[in-house]
Amino acid sequence: MAMRTIYSTDKDSIFSGQSAEIGPRDGRPVGWVTAETPPPDGIAQWNGNGWTMLDQRPVPDPAVALAQERAAMTCSRAQGKTVIGADIWDQVTALAEDATTPWGLKVVIYDTYEWNRLDPNMDALIWAMGMTPTEADDLFTAAMALA
Repeated sequence: MAMRTIYSTDKDSIFSGQSAEIGPRDGRPVGWVTAETPPPDGIAQWNGNGWTMLDQRPVPDPAVALAQERAAMTCSRAQGKTVIGADIWDQVTALAEDATTPWGLKVVIYDTYEWNRLDPNMDALIWAMGMTPTEADDLFTAAMALA
């Protein structure tokens, strides 16, 4: 059996400019397609049967783009605390010390060492810090930039 050419595509199935030769028994990596013909010049999208030419790259839905961005937002507790500062963190720990604070929220405050933006526990912590969703996004963006 002959070698075959595979072509890399991005999440929108747009040809990314890379191709490779693989043997008949080699598996095709995720994000690569096998095509009889190479993609034409321009913005070529794989449709499952062949290449379709596009005038421009697809514009993502803003809500989907925001959800994807938030899904990638992760920082350590130390990074997050560094960004929010002592005053806000003191308010959060005071809430944890309050006898009326639910046990689950206390656990989230003291025991969440990796902060993930879409984690339901993070929603509780964001609420405890009195942040809006946009402020929380900004917190994560700044925290992830720290070494």
